[in-house]
Amino acid sequence: MNRGATGPVALCFFALTALACAPVWAVDYFVTQDGPAHAYSASLMLRLLAGDASTAALFALNPWTLSNSIGHWLLVLLLTVVSPFAATKVMVTLTYAGVVAAVGFLRFTTVGRDGLLTSLLLGAAIGFSWLWLGGLYNFLIGAIGLAVTLGLFCRWTDRLGPGRVFSLSALLLLVYISHIVTFGVLVVALVLVAAFSAPHERRRASVGVVVALVPVALLALLYGSASGGPPNGEPMFPVWRRLSDPWSIVSWLSHIRTADPFFILSRRALPFSTATSGAFAVFTPLLWLLTAAALLAWGTVSRPRLPLLMVFALCALGAAFGPDDFGTSHGTLLRERLAFLAALLFVPLYRTDGGKNVTRALAHLCLAGLILFQTTALWEYARHTNRDATEFLAIGGALEGQTSIASVVVLENGLRFPSNPTAGLSNFLGIGRPAVVLDNYQIGYSLFPVVAQSPDYRRFVFDLTSVNVLDQADPPSVWDANVSKLGAFFAANHSKIETILVWRRNAQVEAVLQQWYEAEPFFEHGRGRLYRRRPESGATGGAAVR
Repeated sequence: MNRGATGPVALCFFALTALACAPVWAVDYFVTQDGPAHAYSASLMLRLLAGDASTAALFALNPWTLSNSIGHWLLVLLLTVVSPFAATKVMVTLTYAGVVAAVGFLRFTTVGRDGLLTSLLLGAAIGFSWLWLGGLYNFLIGAIGLAVTLGLFCRWTDRLGPGRVFSLSALLLLVYISHIVTFGVLVVALVLVAAFSAPHERRRASVGVVVALVPVALLALLYGSASGGPPNGEPMFPVWRRLSDPWSIVSWLSHIRTADPFFILSRRALPFSTATSGAFAVFTPLLWLLTAAALLAWGTVSRPRLPLLMVFALCALGAAFGPDDFGTSHGTLLRERLAFLAALLFVPLYRTDGGKNVTRALAHLCLAGLILFQTTALWEYARHTNRDATEFLAIGGALEGQTSIASVVVLENGLRFPSNPTAGLSNFLGIGRPAVVLDNYQIGYSLFPVVAQSPDYRRFVFDLTSVNVLDQADPPSVWDANVSKLGAFFAANHSKIETILVWRRNAQVEAVLQQWYEAEPFFEHGRGRLYRRRPESGATGGAAVR
C-alpha cells in the first residue's frame, strides 16, 4: 500500500475506533457482563503465581495447554500495572480496535486496496456486538487471530517456505489458546484455501498446513490427558435449545433470528427512550448490516475467492441451523459466535471497483447509520453500567472480616441490554480482599485458566451461578420457578456462604433468604444490602468451602 493510500485508511481507522470507544472512557466504570469474572479470575491467577497459600487451598491453575485463556493472561499482565476497572477498559478498547484492524488486514491481504475503506466501515459495524459487551475477550482475540492468519496464508500459498510454515504454526497456536471455535473455523479455512490453490501450489500449501498443525495437535493431546472433566460430567451432544418444534417453519425462523449477535440494545427499544414497540425492530443492526452486505455483494463474488466463500457459507449455515451448544459445560453461544465469524469472513467477498457507485454509496450509508445508532446505544449502556457499578462497589468497604460472599441479583428488566453487567459486579469485590467471592461462574467450569481445587466446590459454584440472577420482567410462572430454584439451592448450600449481597429489594427473594440469613442487613447502600448468615444456620463459610 502506498503512502497516499495509508493516510486516509489510518485516519478512518482511528476515527472509527475513537468514536466507538469514547463512551468506554467517558465514565468511571465501564463494565461488560463477563468482564468482572475475567478480572477476578486474573487476580486469582496472580495470587497463585505469587504462591499465596490461602488461594492455593481453594483454586488451581488449569494446564497451560488450555484453549480459551489468552484474554485472562493479558489481564494478568494489565492487573500488575493498572486497576481492574482500567484493565477492563483497555481490554474492551483493544478487542474493538483489533476487530476493525483485523477486518481491514484481511481485506488488504486477500483483495488489495480495493474497498479497503469500506472494509473498515464493515469492521466498525461488526465490532459492535453483544459478544463484545459480554466480555468474550478470548473469542474476540481468536477472531482477530483468525483474520490475520487467514489473510497471511492467502498471500503465502505460492511461497510457503520453512520460515512461513513456522510463522503459520505460531499463529495457529495463538488462535488455539484464544478460543477453540475460532481455531476450528481457521483450520477449515486453511484446508480449503490450500485445496483450491493453483495446481503447482496445492501440494506445498497442503503439506505446510499439516506441518503447522503438529504443535497444536500435541498441545491439545497434552491438555486432554491433564485436564479434568466438566463439573457435572455432561457429555458432548448437540442441543437445539431454542428450537421448539423441528417440523415447524415458524419455529425455525425464530431459531434463526436468535443467532443475531449484533444488537446491543433491545430490538423493541431506542437509545435514551423509555418507549418500547415492535416497530423499532426496523432499527435492528443486523437488518442494516445485511442490507449493506447485499449491496456490496451484488454480482461480485469471483472464483479465486471460492474457498473463502465456502467457509463463509459454512459459518452462516451453522449460525442459522446449527445447535446452540454441545452441552453448557462445554461452552455456549456457538451459533452467535459463528454468525460473528461469518460477518468477518464476508469481507474478502465483495468488490468496489465495478463502477457500481450508487450501491456502494447506499451500503456506506447503511453502515454509517448503523455505527451511529450503536454508538448512541453504547453511551446509554455506559451510563447504565457506571451508575450500577458506583453503587455496587461502595459496598466493598463493609466486607472487612468476611470470609465468603455470594450475591443474589434481582434485575428490574434484564431485556433492555442483552449484556447484563450487574449480574457479575460482585466479582470486583473479591479483588484485593481476602473474602472469597463465590459467584464467579468461571470457577464452576473446566474451560478457564483457574479452577476450583475440589470437584464438589466446582459443582457448587456451577449451581450457584445458575440460580442467583432473577429478572422481574420474566413471566410470573418463570419467576416463581426461579425463586423456587433459588430456595432449593440455599436450603442445601447456605452453610457454605457467610455473607449474602442482595441487589434490589424483592419480598419473595427476601422471604426465601431470611430462612437462613438475618432479617436486617448489617450494611446498606443504594440498591445493595449485605446480610450475615444466622449463627444457627451452619459453620463458617471459609471452613465449609475448603
